[in-house]
Amino acid sequence: MNFVFLKNIFSTQNKIIALLLFFILIKGIIWAWNIPLFTLSDEVTHFTYIHYLSEHKELPRKTDTMIKLEKSTVELRKVLKMIKIDKTPLSNAHLNFSNATKDRNGSNPISFNDFLNNSNLRAGWSFNYPPFYYAYASIFYTIGKNLNFDIIAIAYLIRFSAVIFLIITVVFSYKIAFIFSRDSLFAIIICSIISLMVSVSAVFSSINNDVALIAFGHIVLYLTTRIFYSTRQKIGRLTIFWFLAFIPAIYSKPQAIIFIPLLIGALIYNGLKNKGLRINAAINILFIAAAALIAILLLPIGFLDFFKINLASINGMNEITTIVKNDFLRRINLVFDFFVQLGLFHSGHPIWIFSFLGTLIFLSLVGIILFFFNFFKNNHLEKSRALLLNAAPIIILEILYTFLYYREAIINKVYDFPGQGRYYFIVLAPLVIIFVYGLQYVSDYLKLPRRILYFILILFFALLNSYFFANIILSAAYL
Repeated sequence: MNFVFLKNIFSTQNKIIALLLFFILIKGIIWAWNIPLFTLSDEVTHFTYIHYLSEHKELPRKTDTMIKLEKSTVELRKVLKMIKIDKTPLSNAHLNFSNATKDRNGSNPISFNDFLNNSNLRAGWSFNYPPFYYAYASIFYTIGKNLNFDIIAIAYLIRFSAVIFLIITVVFSYKIAFIFSRDSLFAIIICSIISLMVSVSAVFSSINNDVALIAFGHIVLYLTTRIFYSTRQKIGRLTIFWFLAFIPAIYSKPQAIIFIPLLIGALIYNGLKNKGLRINAAINILFIAAAALIAILLLPIGFLDFFKINLASINGMNEITTIVKNDFLRRINLVFDFFVQLGLFHSGHPIWIFSFLGTLIFLSLVGIILFFFNFFKNNHLEKSRALLLNAAPIIILEILYTFLYYREAIINKVYDFPGQGRYYFIVLAPLVIIFVYGLQYVSDYLKLPRRILYFILILFFALLNSYFFANIILSAAYL
C-alpha cells in the first residue's frame, strides 16, 4: 500500500504539476520584482488600506481616519513624490527609479490633500472594501516593519505574497478542469495557459484584493462542482467546506455574491438527481441562503449602494444610444483584455498578437457552437452538462456586471466599467476551460491531433508572456 502511495506521489503527472507550481513561484517573484512599484491598477489605494490597518489596528471607518493618515503616511507620500506617481499613474513616463535611491528624509512628501483627493490616486477609495485581503497583507506589512524594512521593501514583500494566491488558483483550476474532462493532460494545459497569461501575471504581481477573491473563488467553484456531482453521503460536508471558502471570498470583494445562486442551483440539481436527497437539499438550500444573507448583511454599507439606480437620470434617446454603443465596444475590448491586459503601461502590441489571439477566440466560439449543434443530433448529455456547469458562473457574473455597467453609465456617465478583463478572473478557470474545449472540438473535427493543438497554445502563450516581459516590463523598468 505504501509503495502504491509513493508511486502516485512520484508519478509523471505529479512531477509536471510540481514543476509547473515551481515555475509559477519563480515567475511570480520575477514579475513582481521587475514591475515598478505602484504602477499597477489601484496599487496605491490598496496599499494605503493595508498601511492604515497595520499602523492603527482598526478598519478605516472612523471619523478621524484622515487625521490619522496625515500623520502616518509621510514616508509613503515622500516615495510617491519621488516616483511622481501622483502625476502620471499607469504611464511609462515616471518609471525611472534613479530618484528612488536618494535619501527620502530630505524629500518633502506630496501634499496630503493631493494624496487623498487626486482622482488618479484615490487613496481612500478602497476603504469601503471588505477587510479580508487587507488583514492578510497586513501580516506581511508587520513582518517587514519588524525587520526594519522601508516602505518600498514592505510593498514588494506584499507583492510577493500574492504568488501564494496564484498557486491556490492554479491548483484548484487543475481540479476543476480534471472534473470537467477526466483528462490530466487537458487539466495541465488549462493550468499552463493560466500561468502564462499576461493579464494573470500582472494581476498576481500587484497589491490588490482581486488576488484573494480569485483564489478563494476557485476553491468555491471546485466545491460547487463537487456538490453538483456528489453522492448524498457527501453533500453536507461539502456544503460546510463551501461556506468556509465562501466567507473569505465574500470578505475579499463583493463579486463573490455570484456564488450563492450557483450553489443553490447545484443543490437543486443534486436533490433532483438523488431522489432520496430532496428533503435534505431543501434544508441545505435554506441553510446556505440564510448563512449567505447574514454574511452579506455584515458587509460595509457602501456595498448595497451598488444596487441603487435611477432611470429618470437618462437624458433622451441619444444617451441611450451612447450607453448601448459603449457597452458593445466595452465587451469587444474585454475579450482581448482578459488575456493580455491592454492598458498596462499604455503599451501597444504587435498586430500578430491580436490577429492570432482573435483567430483562436473565433475558432473556440465556432467549436462551442458546433458542439451544441451536434448535441441535438448525438445527445452528448454528460459533456453538455459539464459545459453548462462551467458557463453558469460566467453567465451569473455577466448579469451582475451588465447591471453595474448600466448603473454607472446612467448615474455617473461612466462607460467603461467593468472594462478590464481582470474583473472576470473570479471565473478564470471556467473561461479558459471553455476557450480550450472549443478549440479542441474544432481540432477534433478537422482531425488535428490534440497534442499539436496543446503545443500551439502553450507556445503562443509562452511567447506572449516572454514578449510582454522583455519588451514592455523590462524596458519600462530599466531602459
